[in-house]
Amino acid sequence: TINDIPNGSICTTDETNFDETGADAHATLDAQGEPVTSTTVTLDKPGHVYIHNWYLTGAVDVTKLVTGAGGDAFGTGPFTVSIECFVGETKAVLPDDTQSFVDGETVTFHGLPSGANCTLAETDAAGARTTAIVLASSGATLADNSFTVAVDNTDLVDDQAQPALRVENDFPVSDIVITKTVHTDAVDDQAVAVEYGPFPVTVTCELASRAVYAAGYDAETPMATDLVDGEPFTLEALPVGAACVITETDAKDAVATSITTVNEAATLTTEATTAEFALDESDTA
Repeated sequence: TINDIPNGSICTTDETNFDETGADAHATLDAQGEPVTSTTVTLDKPGHVYIHNWYLTGAVDVTKLVTGAGGDAFGTGPFTVSIECFVGETKAVLPDDTQSFVDGETVTFHGLPSGANCTLAETDAAGARTTAIVLASSGATLADNSFTVAVDNTDLVDDQAQPALRVENDFPVSDIVITKTVHTDAVDDQAVAVEYGPFPVTVTCELASRAVYAAGYDAETPMATDLVDGEPFTLEALPVGAACVITETDAKDAVATSITTVNEAATLTTEATTAEFALDESDTA
């Protein structure tokens, strides 16, 4: 309030430091909310002006897309994404900075401050082999998974739409081929090599802490078989990246047992009846 203004004065106002406020727009309004440039002061009616500053916000839509041969079986999610925004060095407080969704769904992050640099991250990929954050319009990779919130300061509304994003997760599959090899010099009384087996074997796999199964198997039909020397057993269409355990449950009194796993990363031999491995693009045991 400014007092002692002469009767009949016409007063104009101006926000001289508008550029320093960080506001997107401003206006001078009268008591009815109408734009004015000045106010008249009389004895009967004091002058009234209001200086209104707008700090606008944006909103971004994020859609989930699951790809890969294992997408339907293993890419059910849910997936979690988070967004973090900074205005200069100050972290913005957002109304909803973490959300979850599944394939085909879209979530919206609201209240992103104008001019903020925002970074999107998938904090739970639900076991996906790869994650990519792209522009929904073109499929181009979002550089550094970040964008700057841009608003139209002639449209004085919040949650102005930003370029939509898409988070893509790939779920490729691979097979496990298990072959039994028996080393023995034993022969029977006819000098014929003694055959041993069959040898029961089980395989269990987990992806993102949940059990997963090869094609044709489930919780009621576990991944198990009886191996015969030299005959391979194949488990098909397991998700790449799954953590698997192979166990020979009966070694038939063998004096020693070892399990060798071979994949793109390495060849590893375990001197035991159980071995753990991460499923790669192709695995044998």
